Amino acid sequence: ISGANLHRNWVVIPHVTTHDEADITDLEAFRVQMNKELEKSGVKVSMLPFMMKAAVATLKKFPEFNASLDGDALVLKNYWHIGFAADTPNGLMVPVIRDVDSKNIVEITKEMGDLAKLARDGKLKPDQMSGGTFTISSLGGIGGIYFTPIINAPEVSIMGVCKSYWKQHSSDGKTSAWRLTLPLSLSWDHRVIDGAAAARFNVHFARQIMEAQPLGKTRAHQRALVIGKRNAAVCVDEFAQLPELVEIARGGGDHHGDVLGARVRPEDLNEGPRLDQGAGLVEEDH
Repeated sequence: ISGANLHRNWVVIPHVTTHDEADITDLEAFRVQMNKELEKSGVKVSMLPFMMKAAVATLKKFPEFNASLDGDALVLKNYWHIGFAADTPNGLMVPVIRDVDSKNIVEITKEMGDLAKLARDGKLKPDQMSGGTFTISSLGGIGGIYFTPIINAPEVSIMGVCKSYWKQHSSDGKTSAWRLTLPLSLSWDHRVIDGAAAARFNVHFARQIMEAQPLGKTRAHQRALVIGKRNAAVCVDEFAQLPELVEIARGGGDHHGDVLGARVRPEDLNEGPRLDQGAGLVEEDH
């Protein structure tokens, strides 16, 4: 089934793939530390949930990527359901995490694990593989550098990532440092998106990863994992440079309270830009 769908998508959709890379050195150090704190809970966080959160922030800035084509109309989605490609004995499947914008890293990790197990066991339901607005295909556990992921119609874009590797980076051509680098491959539908927008999308996505400073200057940034009122894991401000990604797990507080001594303001939790309805544009809520 997946083979027939992939063939149709490849033939019908004018694919273009834009490549870039992201510096994940600091984020990887944070992820490792986070897993140490979560060790007793049995939860092991991969890089993929962080990429999902970075994708949502980028999709809010570039809403035409979080869309679908309905005839000649471009339908903009005012929700963020992120699919992830899963390699199973029954072939490629794409489970969907709904409302990624409202879930924290631990919640996404647990849901990914549950859906991946259902996929491997051949027990995924159709509604668990439908309704996605954007997909991430990760080959990070295998290898490679860049590839051309096939768009999962009716979506109009997909992000492919490969195994991170160490690379020397230099900002001035005189000094350099070894940085852990994540290759990015963004495929996009040329009927909807142009090359300049795709390049900006990749740059912004990479910046969400590169500027993620979980160990920042304020107390709220110094510890991203705290225990909430009900002993629920709470991921707080995993991206210190991205106030829109401040998250409070259910039962662990609210967005209007004090978190580790730093006030979280409602205005810091913006929903991102939205396009007004116009000719050929339709906004779709849940």
